[in-house]
Amino acid sequence: TVSNIQAHAHERSAGNWHSEWIVIPSLSSLTLSTIEQTQLFLSKLQINEARMAKNLNSTAGVLGAAELQSLVSEIIGYERSSKLVQSLLPQNEEQTFATAALANSELLDSLGKNKLQSLLGYKDQIKECEKEVMRLINSIKISS
Repeated sequence: TVSNIQAHAHERSAGNWHSEWIVIPSLSSLTLSTIEQTQLFLSKLQINEARMAKNLNSTAGVLGAAELQSLVSEIIGYERSSKLVQSLLPQNEEQTFATAALANSELLDSLGKNKLQSLLGYKDQIKECEKEVMRLINSIKISS
């Protein structure tokens, strides 16, 4: 039914548009319900920043491994980037993934120190998340 709505009026038979009377209000209702439930969820969301920071620090940069491999594969190829990132993954308290990656000359030459630090750190991503959350909250306030 929804795919038939896309056709121009002259391309459809006379009675098909009656089905839109059921589908469009149903879709609108479901969309509104989803928005209301999302607002309810977000209004009760509690964020423990200290705990989040501790959890993110405990990952020691591993969260950026997939993105790092993707970026580096464009420069040195998929197979080489895969082996390189895999070789950096074994870590301990003294040698984290982030410190191993930052000490790797091939990665530094390929991406540069600033880009590598930004990728392996979480603070830039948190700033971007904050901006997006504020944008969403403001758009919800405006629409309310």
